[in-house]
Amino acid sequence: MTDATTATYPRYTCHLLPLDAVPAGVPVTDAASASTLPPFEPASVAVEGFIHASSPSETLPTANRWLRDVPADALRVLIIDTHHDSLGGVYYAQELSGPRELIRAGTADAPAIVWEPGVPPAKNASVARAQAKGAKTPAAVLFPHIYGALPVAAIAAVLEVEHDGDAMAPWSRVVGLDAYAAVRDE
Repeated sequence: MTDATTATYPRYTCHLLPLDAVPAGVPVTDAASASTLPPFEPASVAVEGFIHASSPSETLPTANRWLRDVPADALRVLIIDTHHDSLGGVYYAQELSGPRELIRAGTADAPAIVWEPGVPPAKNASVARAQAKGAKTPAAVLFPHIYGALPVAAIAAVLEVEHDGDAMAPWSRVVGLDAYAAVRDE
């Protein structure tokens, strides 16, 4: 497995949400419009301190694990540009809310994106095994968490998720995701 501190991370991350929760006016096409819109701040920021996100490759598995009950035609993906100047740095953390290592610098006092385990190591066997051996957390089990309200200017696109009706894995494809999935962090 790739060591998380040497891995390359996707430039674009994804946040899944119901259609009725998509912020009004996004994606924003000009800076003047962006400055008039409030930041996107779902309830998870108040409860957990961050916005849940996924890499493009983990978006469908995440949707099928956690959002199977969202009605067909009602699931969307916010595409977030981690290089947007309204965001803070991009970091790696070996444990949830643990010490951070800088991957890419960003704007001071802006929401940071931290690649860290989605669950504490005690609840994730592969993370616990790697850490017991003194290894860094494998990059394959990390998720991007956005610490703070997301400036809407960083939302590059809103994509539709196709539903095929399979009860165990109803979400089959994110329309247009391939264009963002191929772009890696520099």
